[in-house]
Amino acid sequence: MATYTIQLRKDGKKEKNASYPIVITVYEGEKKERYSIGYKVPENNWDEENHKVKGRYPDKDFINSVIDSKESIIKQVIAECSIQRRPVPIGRIFKTQYTGDSFTSYMRTRADQLFKDGKVSIERKITDLAGEIEACFNGGWNTEDINKESVQILKNSFKEKERPNSQNTIRKKLAYLSRFYNELMEDSKAPAPNPFKGHNLKLIPAKKAKHDKKQIHLLEKTEYKNPNYRLAVDMWLFAYYCQGIRFENCATIRKKKDIKDGRIHYRVNKGLKLKSAKIHSKLQSIIDKYDSMDPVFVFPLGPGRTDIVAYFKEKNPGNELKKKYKSAINKRNTMINEWLWKAGKKIDIDDISFHTARHTFAFHMKQVTNNIHVIKDALGHSTTQQTEVYLNELDDEVIDKEVAKLYGN
Repeated sequence: MATYTIQLRKDGKKEKNASYPIVITVYEGEKKERYSIGYKVPENNWDEENHKVKGRYPDKDFINSVIDSKESIIKQVIAECSIQRRPVPIGRIFKTQYTGDSFTSYMRTRADQLFKDGKVSIERKITDLAGEIEACFNGGWNTEDINKESVQILKNSFKEKERPNSQNTIRKKLAYLSRFYNELMEDSKAPAPNPFKGHNLKLIPAKKAKHDKKQIHLLEKTEYKNPNYRLAVDMWLFAYYCQGIRFENCATIRKKKDIKDGRIHYRVNKGLKLKSAKIHSKLQSIIDKYDSMDPVFVFPLGPGRTDIVAYFKEKNPGNELKKKYKSAINKRNTMINEWLWKAGKKIDIDDISFHTARHTFAFHMKQVTNNIHVIKDALGHSTTQQTEVYLNELDDEVIDKEVAKLYGN
């Protein structure tokens, strides 16, 4: 009879923050299969005896509920296979049952499963990707219609969007689609071979985008007819002037609870560490500008505000509320990035996204101090190695200035 274990996987690469992935391993005879539940925790927050997250670890209850859900599925499958006297389907226990012909319908089914597992950001990516495919082919994409020619048409549509996808983004999308097609082939619901296999794209090393002082000045002074563009730019500037805070922190700063004694207070590293930043004149001017926009938060939150407010009202929000909150934040982040990109295009600033405010802050800090520990603390990083990733590329202009000190003009 099949058995299973729930434990931290310590035989792989140890994370920089000393965390390990939680895995469920199912055994039947000589066969075994590992399933990651999608979360990592430090060893001192893991209860080896009860197979649960312990202590005051963030999202402890949520992660434990995911473990319980996965364990319940395994127990049910093992019991049913035992009664029917058939082997446990190693490698297929958590795959979604699907009976339709539409590939995009299968994608949405898998997205729903990912949402239930708490993987909200991936769920949104898959749902959005399904929508892109349906827009490209004016409806669903049946498995019988998927071939190398139609895949090429889809690739071209990614490149021809108003905001074209980068090669790395297209590569990721095709990898998702290839994975889902493989799952359908394994269930004999799609014909072999996999038509996505011949469309591999080379991974291009990503360059950390950052912006110079002239571009920042331009973002400050440009007047936009569309108020959404101005909002997105002001949030970017706020993040830059507030030590490169991340989008979730920026979007959910509360006027009364998080702004005290001339400082902005927020949490980093998944809520483990409380940080604060001094409110200087640049920050204060943005806070004052949006003072009447929202009674609770510095910036207006749009359609997802109800779920975000409900999340903050609860001392111990349940799993469903956490999912809604994360979904609302992700959707707002996507919208702000879209407005930012369009605002940047109008003034010839490319590659701007909300996260480039963080890169830009780190880069400019490097120009005024060589103390990497100061920059690390400002960014809220747990290690200096993380900080070095932000600082490993210098603009030619900076290098030229340094070389000029050595050789002269």
